[in-house]
Amino acid sequence: MKMQEELNEFFEAKDKNEQVHELADLLEVVYSFALSQATTVEELENIRKIKRGERGGFENKIMLLTVQ
Repeated sequence: MKMQEELNEFFEAKDKNEQVHELADLLEVVYSFALSQATTVEELENIRKIKRGERGGFENKIMLLTVQ
C-alpha cells in the first residue's frame, strides 16, 4: 500500500524536482522491501544490473506485452 501511495504521489507531482523527490521515496520503499527479504541494497543493485544486461532496461519505454 505504501508503494502505491508513493507511486501516486510521483504521478501527481507538478514538476521535475518534485518527481525526483517522489522517486527517492519510492526507492526507500523498495529498499525496505529488500531488507525485509534479507537482501541488501547492494545485492538488489547487482541483480538489477545482471537482469539489465540480459534483458535490457526501460530507458526506451518499450514494454513486451506478449511472447509467442
